[in-house]
Amino acid sequence: MVALSSMPEDILLLLFKFFAVSDTLNVRQTCRRLRDISLLRIVWINFNQSLVLSCNLDSPTLEADVRRASRVASKWQSGHVHPASEFEFTATLSTAITDVRFVKKRWVLTVSSAIWSTLSIWDWAAKGAKCSEWSPHGAMFEGALSVNTDHDANACIAILTTNLDNERSVVLLSVDDAGKLSVLCTIPTNLRPMSLHGPLLALCDEGSGTTLYNTSTQETINLESEQVHFIDHAIDVVFSPSHVLVVRARSIHLFAYPSAKHVDSHSFGWVDGMSVAYNPHTNGFSVLVRHQSDNPWTADTSTLQLHTIPPAQGDLEGYQFPPVPAIEVCSPRGAMRCPKVVLGKYGTALWIRPHERSLVADESSVMLAEETLVAAVFPGALNAGKEVVSSWICSNAFNNWTAFDYDEDRGLMVIASSFGKVLFVEL
Repeated sequence: MVALSSMPEDILLLLFKFFAVSDTLNVRQTCRRLRDISLLRIVWINFNQSLVLSCNLDSPTLEADVRRASRVASKWQSGHVHPASEFEFTATLSTAITDVRFVKKRWVLTVSSAIWSTLSIWDWAAKGAKCSEWSPHGAMFEGALSVNTDHDANACIAILTTNLDNERSVVLLSVDDAGKLSVLCTIPTNLRPMSLHGPLLALCDEGSGTTLYNTSTQETINLESEQVHFIDHAIDVVFSPSHVLVVRARSIHLFAYPSAKHVDSHSFGWVDGMSVAYNPHTNGFSVLVRHQSDNPWTADTSTLQLHTIPPAQGDLEGYQFPPVPAIEVCSPRGAMRCPKVVLGKYGTALWIRPHERSLVADESSVMLAEETLVAAVFPGALNAGKEVVSSWICSNAFNNWTAFDYDEDRGLMVIASSFGKVLFVEL
């Protein structure tokens, strides 16, 4: 029998394709030759092709990225999702954090408002070390913020500001390798920046209009759906190679790209939160809807519903519309500051479960338990079953979470509170 260590390199590279990541790390410990071969970039490129959570092949830390992706995927597939680590840091002492986002691979962005709004960049790998801050002096942040889906793009962040003369503009900012924020340009407009996808900036009004602005060429494409006579504010704009899905509070609109032809529309009614993800492997969209729960006389539970928008069948182009209901999850009704939901392209999702309420003998409403961050995986690549598998990640006795963000590929979560605290969680 030929020893593994004496096999030709091309045979070993072929065998490594059939190993699990953990097996490769164990084999690495046996001798120097196997160690050197296991460190080859091609080994980790091959592993990446077999993973559900894929990594950037150009990353200088490809092996570490693949090992993390393998570990996170295994947790989801096991049905037992729990934090591997977490830490909390103080971002502000006297003001609430109104938004928090992951930026590129290393940074966390927080937005806080006092006399003026302030954007701050923190290094999560250094346990929340502050890198820089920026404030639109003489102007107020209007709450509309987008972070580029392309980590290599120069324009990282787009925000909407209003100056003392009530003039609005979108400011594009970059974040360098040291975490420093810098202004790239200012675009006078009343539209809200809802998505940054490489050089494409999606700007939306409060009704039916969307403009795609190319930050490199300054070219624009207008996407127009049927006029509405009510406010229908934008939530997100999601791109596929051939279409654009404009997501609004009361409707979603599908457009062909780059022709800008309006294909179809659909309404989910009144919603508290909605998240849309595009999966490049299936070329389909998924929509997670959290229905509005303002009516105190309705049932004690509300639903989160997952819908799919699959590609058209056969030789037809485009997508099947309207969205197809897939599965739903129950959640208690209750007051919360952050009704946001986040759906990843591989079928994992995050939302905040509000604290429960119960009526006691004197008919006064008593708060029970705490608000909880819930992580769920829907049936699909990371869940071979037919039911949603959910886990409670962490709870908050103060019930004051204001914002959160989620990086599905790396299993990272960040949560902000009205006390100025930021909690970082790693799966």
